Amino acid sequence: MAPGSQLGEFLRQFWLPICPAADLPQGAERPVRAQLLDERLVAFRDGEGRLGLIYGLCPHARGDMFFSSIDDDGIRCNYHGWKFDVNGVCLETPMHPDGFGIDTIAYSVAEHDGLIWGFFGAGDPPSLPKLSGGSELKAERRTRPWMDTILSELLSSTDSPIDVERDDHQVRVLAGGTAVASFALPGVVTHRDANAPTFVLPATEKASAVLGGTAHQSGPEHEHAAAVRDAIENMLREAIAEAS
Repeated sequence: MAPGSQLGEFLRQFWLPICPAADLPQGAERPVRAQLLDERLVAFRDGEGRLGLIYGLCPHARGDMFFSSIDDDGIRCNYHGWKFDVNGVCLETPMHPDGFGIDTIAYSVAEHDGLIWGFFGAGDPPSLPKLSGGSELKAERRTRPWMDTILSELLSSTDSPIDVERDDHQVRVLAGGTAVASFALPGVVTHRDANAPTFVLPATEKASAVLGGTAHQSGPEHEHAAAVRDAIENMLREAIAEAS
């Protein structure tokens, strides 16, 4: 899903959830690390409350920006003190007067319905998604990669025979003929027994995060996991083909 790949470019057409907004409160001393679409990122809120989403390595000496400090007007790399604002513009280069103009990559970022969202595509971002539940959504930390998390959520609720249906860019999982869950772009799982969707978030410095649902410690070693994985991948390929 790297930049330039078919799947990566398609997913960049959507707002994607980065982390719960509670992870970036006003006055946070550290950014939040996220690995999303094969890009290493950090999200932060500067001292004035503005949100930023920038590349996770400093353009000066490739220092890890997760260990940066937050200033009123930006984020400062702790390795050599270079500072960048929420738009990625280099503001200060201590002891390197010729460093100005070496900016970093920055993406559109917004807070919406209790989440921090990022947009990685070209042009103006689309409207932010309308969610049910809003502030009632809660976060749980998971250690599995996002696809395995999805499969576990889809398969763990039943031992009945699983069928998979695909249409309109959506995968529906049925157990004994009854729909138990669905998966739709860009990474939203809806359960039969819950009105609120489950958002699969990118990995943070500790783990992956999922909003809603129930934590399942067992991995998706289910006889139907491969079929669901194939259905999701085929859905994405079809969506890319139609969009191209």
